[in-house]
Amino acid sequence: MNILIYSYIFMLGLIFGSFFNVVGIRIPNKESLLGRSHCPSCNRQLGAVELIPVIGYLILKGKCKECKHPISIKYPLIELITGLLFLVSFVFLRENMVEYILIVVFISLLVIITVSDLYYQIIPDIILLVFFHQSRMQKLAIIKIALKALMLTNSIGDIDTEQWIQHHHIMMLMVWTM
Repeated sequence: MNILIYSYIFMLGLIFGSFFNVVGIRIPNKESLLGRSHCPSCNRQLGAVELIPVIGYLILKGKCKECKHPISIKYPLIELITGLLFLVSFVFLRENMVEYILIVVFISLLVIITVSDLYYQIIPDIILLVFFHQSRMQKLAIIKIALKALMLTNSIGDIDTEQWIQHHHIMMLMVWTM
């Protein structure tokens, strides 16, 4: 059962990695994310088999089906790295899905930034704004989870009121430093 779940998470990472390639390449060029993927050389739209992450690259032997122009190895590498990062994160965080989702969002933004930086040596402002917003949401989620845990622990009676107040001040300091 674990192998099936791990395979699913890895394949999901490959698919998202393919999309992150598109985002990291098109956003700096102010291109739409809605258009079909195409050969960077001859602009021919890719067919269904060619769109399969990593496998499409291997089937085409790293060249466009139409113009035979070489396709950058960066495409399948980004897909593989994203798949592996999604999988490794899941292996370590499978017990806490909230943390896993937060980490996957963080990984996603870093992969997009990496693609943009690899191709153009720039990181578009819009990506940084999304990154900034996500990091603030991540901090709020972590604080909310910690506060719930403290309140639950206090209601069970595992810690006394003085300890709860000390932990509460730490949480307030975390909120204040955001």
